[in-house]
Amino acid sequence: VLAAGGGSAPGWSRALRPPEAPPVAGRLAVPASVASLRALGRLTGPSQPRLHPTASAAAAAAATGVRLRLPRRLPVGVTGAPSWFVVPRWTQTFAFRPQRARALARRLGVTLPPMPPGLAGTVVTETAGPGVAALYGTGTSVGPFAGVPTLVVVAARSPRVSATGLGLHPLVAYLLRVRGLPAGLVRAVRALAGGGAALPIPIVGGLVRSRTVAVAGRPGVLLTDGGGLAAAVVWGAGGFLHAVGGLLAPSAVLRVAAGDG
Repeated sequence: VLAAGGGSAPGWSRALRPPEAPPVAGRLAVPASVASLRALGRLTGPSQPRLHPTASAAAAAAATGVRLRLPRRLPVGVTGAPSWFVVPRWTQTFAFRPQRARALARRLGVTLPPMPPGLAGTVVTETAGPGVAALYGTGTSVGPFAGVPTLVVVAARSPRVSATGLGLHPLVAYLLRVRGLPAGLVRAVRALAGGGAALPIPIVGGLVRSRTVAVAGRPGVLLTDGGGLAAAVVWGAGGFLHAVGGLLAPSAVLRVAAGDG
């Protein structure tokens, strides 16, 4: 979720689990799903970073160590210079609490499998960022895409995940053995297996269709609204997560992502 200037940027927010493996639509997770992990343990840290406006690309690079490459040519309909934002480094932790899991099981009327020794001390920590975002204008003040930039280009350092206690994968495997958990909670548990909580990346809201694509030889996922009004593409490369999106046709978004403008 991108919070620009301290407030939520209307109309565009979605969270993507990062890794460099080919991203697919099923790996998208909304913060509400991740927040449901609180039913099984303690979730600490900000659910979203707050972007800080900065004066220029040089200032953003100096603050983060991340250099964002802009398109050589702007797509038709995108004009002017971008506004620059810094995405600060942030950390989230999830600490499994057996007592919360047992309480949830009682409420749901399900039975927990026997817990392996050491599971109670498992803590998963995800550290992500920093990053840089460049925003070009806003295309409309009304309708479903109100407040959406005509173009946004983002680069952020991919999350690093660590775990103490029994470890991440034994914890996920155990929780997925519990039958009868709510679907949202199951999605949140699966998200842990793929890299911790969720890396917030600004994507135009209302994008409902997705397909896998290649961006400069790297696997990515293209999201569209189905009507050709807005699109976004996300891919990983070289330890970074990249995103390009806006009020553009999918072909224009892919050209920008490929560096062709």
